[in-house]
Formats: sequence, structure tokens, C-alpha cells
Amino acid sequence: MNHIHIKEVDRDTRELLQENFICSKCGKCCSMTLVVSNYDILKIKKQGYTDFYEQDILGRNVLKMNNDKCIFLKEVDGSFLCAVYEVRPKGCSDYPFFNNILMECDAVEK
Repeated sequence: MNHIHIKEVDRDTRELLQENFICSKCGKCCSMTLVVSNYDILKIKKQGYTDFYEQDILGRNVLKMNNDKCIFLKEVDGSFLCAVYEVRPKGCSDYPFFNNILMECDAVEK
């Protein structure tokens, strides 16, 4: 099991980090369980995808995983890309910034 480290940051720090954030396309963020909303599910279904989520033991809708990675993660020329990037779930578009919490991310650590 992968462990994701988090740390608290103040609002100004978060905003500065967000402003300068450039994803390194390493794909590490796509190895955690992601709860998806009904709205997220609807957006992805409208793109023609089916059977991409399931319920976890708590009854929440989560994206399915394949080899411990999100099923939408694709490797292209050594970089990882999202097959549903334009309609990706909110948790994916927010990552690694969640209010005053900063999730572990190599692109931010650099």
C-alpha cells in the first residue's frame, strides 16, 4: 500500500505554490483511492465510458484501479497522461492542493 504524506500550509503559501505548479506527469497521484461524486461520474459517462467506478467497503463510489493505478492513467513516451483529463474528477483537478492541506507531490517538492 502506498502512503501519501500531507502537510498543512497557510493560504498565501498554497496560492504561491498553485500559481507556480507545473505537473511533472509522473503518475504518482493516480495511485491513491479517489472518491468520485455523482457529478464526476456523469461527466465521465457522457464521454462514453462505463464500468470505471465501484463502491469501496464504506459504500463510497471510487475510481477503479488497475495494477494499483487509476484505470484512466495511460503511459505515453515515458509520461503519464489521463484518458479523461478534460472531464477528470474534481479530486484529480484539485490535486495536490486541498484547502490548507498540501498532498505529497514531486512537482511541488522541487
